[in-house]
Amino acid sequence: MGLLSSALEQIVARGAQVVVMGEGAPRYRRELQAAARRFHGSVAFHPTSRESLARQVYAGSDFFLAPSVFEPCGLTPLIALRYGTIPVVRRTGGLADTVKDYAEDPATGLGFVFVQRRVASMLSAVDSALAVYRRVPEWRRLQQRVMEADFSWRAPAGEYVALYDEAVRSRRDADVVRDADADRDPARPGTTSPGVTVSGARTPRSRPRPAPLPLALVHHANQFLVTDGYRDREGLTSIVTGCAALLKLHEKYRTPVALHLSGTMVEAVAWHHPGFLADVRRLRDLGLLSLVGGTYSENVLTSFDPEFNRRQLHELFWLYRRHLGCAPEDLEICWIPERVWDTERLAGLLTDPALPNGGYRYVLLDDRLLYPTDGAHGGSDRADFDGADPASPPPADALRPYRIEGGNGLQVVPMSTRLRYWIPPDDRRRWRSLSRAAELPTAPGDDTVLVYADDMEKSAGVGPWHPSALGQYEEFLRWLATQPNLLPVDLPSWLRERRRVPGVRVVERGTFVELAQDWHAGKTTGDGARTAPGARTRTTWTGPAGRCPARKPRAPSQG
Repeated sequence: MGLLSSALEQIVARGAQVVVMGEGAPRYRRELQAAARRFHGSVAFHPTSRESLARQVYAGSDFFLAPSVFEPCGLTPLIALRYGTIPVVRRTGGLADTVKDYAEDPATGLGFVFVQRRVASMLSAVDSALAVYRRVPEWRRLQQRVMEADFSWRAPAGEYVALYDEAVRSRRDADVVRDADADRDPARPGTTSPGVTVSGARTPRSRPRPAPLPLALVHHANQFLVTDGYRDREGLTSIVTGCAALLKLHEKYRTPVALHLSGTMVEAVAWHHPGFLADVRRLRDLGLLSLVGGTYSENVLTSFDPEFNRRQLHELFWLYRRHLGCAPEDLEICWIPERVWDTERLAGLLTDPALPNGGYRYVLLDDRLLYPTDGAHGGSDRADFDGADPASPPPADALRPYRIEGGNGLQVVPMSTRLRYWIPPDDRRRWRSLSRAAELPTAPGDDTVLVYADDMEKSAGVGPWHPSALGQYEEFLRWLATQPNLLPVDLPSWLRERRRVPGVRVVERGTFVELAQDWHAGKTTGDGARTAPGARTRTTWTGPAGRCPARKPRAPSQG
């Protein structure tokens, strides 16, 4: 309703009429009543939910506008389709499932879709719809198609039957293989070997159960923060509400989580939403949440002098102690801004005994940095890693911490590049990838750990991300609670308790794959940098046209 109220004047200016009916918040009712008076003859508002009038509104309208913030089902656009009233919807929840965008696929599209929760994005979809409306033959064909759209149970029922048939076949095939194994084993009751007859009931062969694979979940909260009240920009309240809901899910499913908060966010939340910081402290006290350190303002460390970086590190220690009650010595893991890494320039800084915690012991970096570039743009181990099938499980050697060669004892904890794309899972392909990851082989005493780390706002579905993400993340946590082969762990505790001495690995300069390749930061970060042997390079990164982007464009890649 906020989007609609902000856009009414511009919709009317395009020559369209707007009819709104329904009951709701008083402030929206007042806004719509004022708009109806201001744009008399172009805007009508009926503050009622009377079904007979609703049928008339459906039947008498050319478009049905549904700019929903979230939408569990999306029944109203389905009703509109039956009336031949073309839906203009935001891509969220059930609307994303039912309304295929005509602008993207005129052959099968059923309506007009926009993604961003912004006036400009909605008006772009309205303009596309009005353009088709003016092409009368095309418009009539679209109306005919949407009235014939089938949203009955016939097709889904067939899909369910096929799914159960596949499950039955898979189970039957597994039983056949197990029986064949038992028949070949002379040591099992009910099997035979040459010259020997054994009687008795046949029982399945018992196999040693593998140790569960530890899985650590790390969230990083540092979005572009503004106060509330901007029409075309989500404010601090939206961000904090989503992040708080995500933490409540971890409490609901008793799943440990590690959290890194930027200093700028801690300060903003301390002013405007201190209850969120109280929730973080409470979950720490319950043992469900641990904190990860870093810098105050997420400055890319390699682009600043050591003294400035030390001040950034010290400031976050102070804020964590002041607002979260976290002692500096509790912070052993450091989140590197944008994960831009250079061992020579950063290892000494992070392990400095003069830091309030006596120096960090671990850094979270993308697993791709474990592989060398060989100083070439192509044909390197890192290029091969980046080019692998993103649905395939991560290689075993990318699933354990290493001591960084020349890193003053600092250890790298690899975060899984592929896991960033799979969580929260939003399609069958990603669910299958997660299921395969749950079957990765482990052994007792192994130091294998699978680490998910990405922006908290992505899983919370706030900011530029899809609002359905929070529901998908809850579905993931619910699934995780049922997996015998995956063990959610608190990452700092797991690192302290492991027994195996870590191996040593050279960690070349680099960053996460999208920053290195899509924004060409790799020219100077070691991701294919052509540098003379022994030459020093200054690590920098820029957005399009040489500017540091205010908001990074690809959701899974955010630092």
